[in-house]
Amino acid sequence: MEVAEKKVQIIEIINTLENTKVLDALEKLLFKLKYEEEDSNPMTLDFFNKEMTASFKDLEEGRVISSEDLQKEILSW
Repeated sequence: MEVAEKKVQIIEIINTLENTKVLDALEKLLFKLKYEEEDSNPMTLDFFNKEMTASFKDLEEGRVISSEDLQKEILSW
């Protein structure tokens, strides 16, 4: 079965579901799997260099926060 056929089959099954707990669990699982798939690809050198350039620019322009301040901020959530 090809990817397109699998997608159609899964959508048809989802369309028959009425239990919101099942739909919520499925949604969480799909987001988790999508993130893992995206995150498993190695970073390209070009992307790394762009991230580093942006980070240094943030540092120069004062858009940084200390780890202590970040911890305090997180505790206030």
